[in-house]
Amino acid sequence: MTSRLNNRNLPNKMVEVEVVVGTYEGVIRGYKFDLLNREKGLTASFSEQSHASIVKSVACSGSHLAVGGYDNTIKIFNMKKRIEVGTLVRHNGTISWLTFHKDTHLFSASEDGTIGIWEVGTWEYLKTLRGHKSNVNCFSVHPSGKLALSVSKDRTLRTWNLLKAKIGLISNLKEVGNLVTWNHTGSGYAIAFETFVTIYNVEDGSTTSTLSVGKHINTIVYIKDDVMAVGSEYNTIKFYSTLSGVCLHELEGHTKRVKSLQVLLGDGYLFSVSSDETLKVWKLNSEDVTSSSLIHEASVSAWPVTLAVVPPALLTSSDRKSKMKVDRSGVESTEDEKRLVNKKVIIRQK
Repeated sequence: MTSRLNNRNLPNKMVEVEVVVGTYEGVIRGYKFDLLNREKGLTASFSEQSHASIVKSVACSGSHLAVGGYDNTIKIFNMKKRIEVGTLVRHNGTISWLTFHKDTHLFSASEDGTIGIWEVGTWEYLKTLRGHKSNVNCFSVHPSGKLALSVSKDRTLRTWNLLKAKIGLISNLKEVGNLVTWNHTGSGYAIAFETFVTIYNVEDGSTTSTLSVGKHINTIVYIKDDVMAVGSEYNTIKFYSTLSGVCLHELEGHTKRVKSLQVLLGDGYLFSVSSDETLKVWKLNSEDVTSSSLIHEASVSAWPVTLAVVPPALLTSSDRKSKMKVDRSGVESTEDEKRLVNKKVIIRQK
């Protein structure tokens, strides 16, 4: 599970982030971390039973948190007001991946082979992206918001034109791609297969390098365009050069497989969860990853699957107008398929 949060331009008073961990037990748990007072460590903030079974994906944007589960639904939370807003019902399969584009659109990938586009704030269903012949494993939006990539069990990489909401290109893969993500500048992207990651150049479509990990890969995240962090069935976090494919450094601290990574850019923090039931915070030095170190950890008391980093929400996305327009032609609009089940429930404080 991979995402990134750039904190360079946050106002000075936005010093506290909240880390949300999704678990196999269907519970999401929150932990606050003060960027200006690191000595406070991780403080438990809430615990909520969001789904009846496994939480598969979590994503955040502004004050909104989206949680996808094996029950085919997406729960929406307002982290500023500390309430559950409601449930998005559309897919006929497990929600395998969730990602926001800025504060305007939510994308949901599912094992039903489709990708859904939702308008943030109103939560209106805008469009279904169809084409994959099997489970959609991962979906990543280009920094420009104009195109996106998806990988599936059908062994294809699909490039989507988001301005027209149509497939732009289909590329056959020799193996199943489990994860896909753009680098920070959008000049390249990575696909994680079972035990290796391939780095691609957008300009000519060539392969830049291959990162040989050796065991099943669970999570990847760009630290910067030429450095990637990888979590796998190993109990370490490995940093690789995306230019040469060489392993630059390993972070030791977890005792079991690393399930999910999130990076907080600008301030230089990496968050990780593992099957050892811990959440850890690492101080990063992006210029010299060998000097990165563990600074805090907390017990999750459950089996973590994924995590997201939620910044303090000063503005809700409903206060903003969307700049990314989606072609809505051909949208099925039955009330049953589009419904948002309103459910304002206070998040239980820890």
